[in-house]
Amino acid sequence: FDTDKGLSSNEINDIQISDDHVFLATANGVDYAHLDSLLINSAWHNINTANSALLSNFTFSVSVKNNKIVIATDNGLFFIPDFTNSIWGEVIDAENSIYPAYIDSEENIWYSYGSWNSELLILQDTMDVAITKLTSDGNETFWQIGEAGLTTNLIRGFTEIEGQICAYTWGEGLFLLDGNSWYKNIKSNSIMANLVADLELDKDNKLWVANGYLGLEELGKGTKGVCSFDGVTWQSYNKQNYPELKNNNVVDIEIDAENRKWFCSYQFIEVGTGGITVFDETNDNWQQLSGLPSLYTT
Repeated sequence: FDTDKGLSSNEINDIQISDDHVFLATANGVDYAHLDSLLINSAWHNINTANSALLSNFTFSVSVKNNKIVIATDNGLFFIPDFTNSIWGEVIDAENSIYPAYIDSEENIWYSYGSWNSELLILQDTMDVAITKLTSDGNETFWQIGEAGLTTNLIRGFTEIEGQICAYTWGEGLFLLDGNSWYKNIKSNSIMANLVADLELDKDNKLWVANGYLGLEELGKGTKGVCSFDGVTWQSYNKQNYPELKNNNVVDIEIDAENRKWFCSYQFIEVGTGGITVFDETNDNWQQLSGLPSLYTT
């Protein structure tokens, strides 16, 4: 899928799937289409500054819950209360770069400040406020750096694990919210690296963690592959122990309907090292995809 197949931009920063639609955060707004019509060019639509109250077309992330949509941009947060009726919505925190944004199961909005520097390939944030929560009834809660256990404002993303909010970060690992405090569960039986690029829960409720970044060099404390947590034990998967894995710079994980794990490895400076690996855990089978137009996969 690209601009020749209905998309508004080939620069895709985030992908989210609802019950019946796929949403793409791009450099030209948010593209979306019904899952039954992805191959039809005219079925793709776009949320942008011309047809909505969106203040910027450069979107970093998109999150969807119960027809509610929140879009993080380099000029504020855009909230659509009912996507099925209208793409018009409310601008929040205008003139600030928001990265990322998330809607939880109770329809609360979580977001942080920052932007992705595509030249230096790093996450940047100069704000003291690390995390903001907006409840569905309009109340706000703020957490600053050094407050309630938070030691960084470089938030890569949010997810929800059995009702508990988890923030994964650029260089500081995972933070779990307990009451009004954030904590890190660090011990010998733990994640491989603090540089967390993505979190996913599989069909067995096992947590999968990607340790990588959009960079060309290996990092001693960052590019460690993938690890999983079943509630008791952490299991690590890296290129050294599992040669079928394309490389240890895993930046994204997806779980398909058959509970297979799709690992996206960003290419190192050595040509041919990036790509996608599919892990069938049930049958202990690994498969590398071929024929990709680029190995700089994200």
